[in-house]
Amino acid sequence: MSQAPKGRWAGKTHFLGRITEQFDDLVRHKGVLGRHRWLRDLLRSPYHRLINWHGRGCRVRIGGSVEVRLPPEFSGKRVETYEAAEFGVLHRWCQNNGCGIVIDVGCSIGYYSCAALFSSPSVAVVAIDSDLNSLKVAQRMCSYAGSGRLTLIQGMIADVSGSVLDYRAAAAATGKALASAGVSGEIAATNYRNFDTSRPLLQDVPTYTLDGLLRVDSLRGKPLLIKVDVEGAEWFVLNGAKTILKTDSPVILLSVHPSFLQNYGKSKRDVTSLLSGLGYSVEVLGVDHEEHWLCKRL
Repeated sequence: MSQAPKGRWAGKTHFLGRITEQFDDLVRHKGVLGRHRWLRDLLRSPYHRLINWHGRGCRVRIGGSVEVRLPPEFSGKRVETYEAAEFGVLHRWCQNNGCGIVIDVGCSIGYYSCAALFSSPSVAVVAIDSDLNSLKVAQRMCSYAGSGRLTLIQGMIADVSGSVLDYRAAAAATGKALASAGVSGEIAATNYRNFDTSRPLLQDVPTYTLDGLLRVDSLRGKPLLIKVDVEGAEWFVLNGAKTILKTDSPVILLSVHPSFLQNYGKSKRDVTSLLSGLGYSVEVLGVDHEEHWLCKRL
């Protein structure tokens, strides 16, 4: 993580940074450019360089509660109201579990992973997604959170494993894939691939269970929070994590998609029954296009 400036220059950079952030809020977020899409597109790249002149990223409160620094292209104000209850739970858990590990299943471009890393300087994150480019974007998203605490894994998480790799070996394989020239890390190149809609595209994507990935001794005894957002495949993720749910009792932030569960022959009741059988209670934090559950072992 970059060092903070010292002395008189520290005050100047803090003041100039605040001015930059207020300018960004006025121009970009409060609509000074109005509906002139062509002008915004033209100015986007130089404008991002301008508001990040100090190289420390743009300050944003994800979900209204987690202060982070993001590359300017990720710093839209809409993230400050996104899933506020869920980010609040994540933030408090990370602050109360300094040596904990967050498993971000279906990390997409990495807002939850980034929020976890900024919530505590000692929490580690394992971010998992089927789309390699999304992982590259997540890596950029978290670039101001320091190094060494983010592990990236490409894979589908299910209840039957197609690979014998644990998370360290899976991360090494993912690192090699991310280094290939064909992975741009651009948001426009992300591809949301799910079991029910993308099977022909998933032949090159390994399948894991959480029990298989997380079986290493180095994780034993550490507090765990598992966040799951897999567009209807949540029952299968949980069914493939029965051992770790029984032995480690992780907190679960679960996005439940009643309309998508039926694509897998499952229902919300099936998910509730599985969790109940493992000794978990369910608290509904909110409902929008999906249901947001906080699940804790009784």
